[in-house]
Amino acid sequence: NNSVGKGGAPDRDGIVTLDACVMDHNGNCGAVLAVENIMHVAALAQDVMEKTPHVILAGEGAKKFAVEQGFTVEALEQLIEVGFDCILTSGQSEKAIDGISKLIDWNKRFGSKINIMPGSGIGIDNCKIFKESGFSSIHLSAGKESNKVKIPNGVNKKLSFLNQPLKITNIKILSEVVQAFKFN
Repeated sequence: NNSVGKGGAPDRDGIVTLDACVMDHNGNCGAVLAVENIMHVAALAQDVMEKTPHVILAGEGAKKFAVEQGFTVEALEQLIEVGFDCILTSGQSEKAIDGISKLIDWNKRFGSKINIMPGSGIGIDNCKIFKESGFSSIHLSAGKESNKVKIPNGVNKKLSFLNQPLKITNIKILSEVVQAFKFN
């Protein structure tokens, strides 16, 4: 029966979610419900039982707890399975420097299977931290803000990518980062 677990049948919204419940010999129990992209939900349910005052965590709350406990978000493993060899990520944070602990963990666990490339907020001031942490590549814009482009009439101004700050590559910054990251 392949209807449950990884690769199992999706729910009514087309999403594969997993549930698990555990109980010890003293009657203590823990459960997780509707968890997406986490493989070992029985172990997660055991962590709920042993590490929280709760009996059940569900959905996003269960997934957030899983990540806090060091469980791997399965999406990375799925990317490896389908043949991706590189992923650009900020470690589930707005800036890569804020997600560096997850990036380092993922690089240690998956770096031989997929290139974990930190990106977002990387510049001359922090690029050495990523090199010293074992990353072989980084992503940065090395740019300076440019004048905004006028959004043409008829384009939804709220949805247009042109609302984002536009940057022009600054070759001086780019050269400094390359020298700092590659040769120091």
